[in-house]
Amino acid sequence: MQTKNNDWLLARRLTQSILMLTIVTLVFSIQVAHADDDLVIDGVTTTIPGGTYRMVLVKNSGSLIIDGTLEAQEIYLETNGALTVRENIQSATLDVDGALLVSGNLNCERLTIAGGVSTVLGTNNFAPLTIVGGELVVLGFWNINNLTVINEGKLRVHRVDGNLPQSGTVTILANNVLIEEGGIIDGLGAGNDLRGQGNDWYTSASAGGHIGTGGRGYWTSSSGVNRGQSFGSPFTYEAYMGGASGRRSGLSNGGAGILIEAEYSLTVNGTISADGRDGVNSSHGGGAGGTVLLRSANISISGTLSANGGDGGYHGGGGGGGAIKVFYGNATMGNLDERTSSTGGKKGGYLNTQNGGKGSVYRDYIPKVESLITPVVGETLPNGTVAFSFSMLDLSATLDERADVLSPRIELSTDGFKTVSHTFDHVETFTGWNKVAYESGDTAEFTTQTPLPSGAYQWRVMLRDQSLYSRPTIPQTFFVGDGPPNTTLVADMTMTPSVVIYGAIGSRCAVEYKDVLSEEGAWHTLAIVTIETNPQLYFDVTGIGESKRFYRIQQVP
Repeated sequence: MQTKNNDWLLARRLTQSILMLTIVTLVFSIQVAHADDDLVIDGVTTTIPGGTYRMVLVKNSGSLIIDGTLEAQEIYLETNGALTVRENIQSATLDVDGALLVSGNLNCERLTIAGGVSTVLGTNNFAPLTIVGGELVVLGFWNINNLTVINEGKLRVHRVDGNLPQSGTVTILANNVLIEEGGIIDGLGAGNDLRGQGNDWYTSASAGGHIGTGGRGYWTSSSGVNRGQSFGSPFTYEAYMGGASGRRSGLSNGGAGILIEAEYSLTVNGTISADGRDGVNSSHGGGAGGTVLLRSANISISGTLSANGGDGGYHGGGGGGGAIKVFYGNATMGNLDERTSSTGGKKGGYLNTQNGGKGSVYRDYIPKVESLITPVVGETLPNGTVAFSFSMLDLSATLDERADVLSPRIELSTDGFKTVSHTFDHVETFTGWNKVAYESGDTAEFTTQTPLPSGAYQWRVMLRDQSLYSRPTIPQTFFVGDGPPNTTLVADMTMTPSVVIYGAIGSRCAVEYKDVLSEEGAWHTLAIVTIETNPQLYFDVTGIGESKRFYRIQQVP
């Protein structure tokens, strides 16, 4: 079968000569692989041990099974090609228009799903992920650069499985996320939190619960209590699965727990669903809705978010509604109630069956520190107590019709926040703070109760409302000593690492760094910079005293 993206995939394939294999039977084995080899599987079934290749191509309904780890610069699945890897994949490019199954972790620089069904049972690290068609099944934590789901592409949460830890949930940590119209993140019927589990079968066909209680199934007495219980909170920074309808069958599962964090931007023009499944027959209640939790400094929602309970079978109750939680900075959402749904499922209708209880929709402006006031950058303080001050902002009173109480947290480091040396948390104690409770517009002041030892310090602040801490501020450096900084410290300040940025005036970019330049490990974001001059300098005060540090610039919206 010719795939819709075949021409696009073929255009990406290198035209260099390919290692030709003589196929004698439909199942054969290759014992030796070299990093400069190309491997082509065309219409046959092949099992080989793990190996290293330049390029791997599986096409024309061919099937390649790797009994180990696969390393390759490029991997292509075309025209119903199938690839099964029983351990890990390491690749620069992975284009899939077929069937992919990875039992371990997937580490690649670019992953594209164009068709077919792919399943990754481990984690994916730091690849731009584009789903333009077909379906990608995932679970657990995914750390990626950018996630794009367009056309009829679908990212689906793996159904809960006791043999697969973190199944039924997914946490996506990305720089940017774009779910275009037609694109779907699907957690339908993937969850089963035992705290909200109902019962099965006929007179006890109660539904699963989550935020909303599961509806009671058919019962000979209207006073009978028999349903999935409510659990969890609408406000906390947690994403729970919904409860299933029954203990024995597990067929009418609850919705998944979906948590998506986008550092720079999150746009939902398509659909994100964590709905519970309807009762599978007349004697089952519906599964409860799960959780859709979104967080980003810049959010735009014109699509739909849902965590609805499933409808009950004829003798069953409706599943309880789940939770929608949106944590945002700048936002374009309009009336969020028009784009979200967390209703309870409908009752089956027989005698005194019940609808599922209503779920929740919660939005919360992420508080932020407007400015670090004292100590100032590069200031030298005498030995003794140190006084910190900063101003804070929370627009929840205006945007969310709720005035949040804020609790700040100051962190100090002596090594550029590889470690934290001191923590002063308003949640833990009021001692040293100028107020018991803070609100938006307040200036917080804190004085250390014991002297800080001499040395160079970096300090940063984060704020907590009733739900979560904000991102920490960009660290600033100050010094503690008996007098002015010595010549070594002056030299350190003079030699603050600087990054020269070239770009269009008004554009924005992320400044990122690594201490070791290798394919392994994450790039760490220092700051988001708006280019005001060309070129423009960015000074990395956290790099003072570091023996070496590597930088890169990433354009952001």
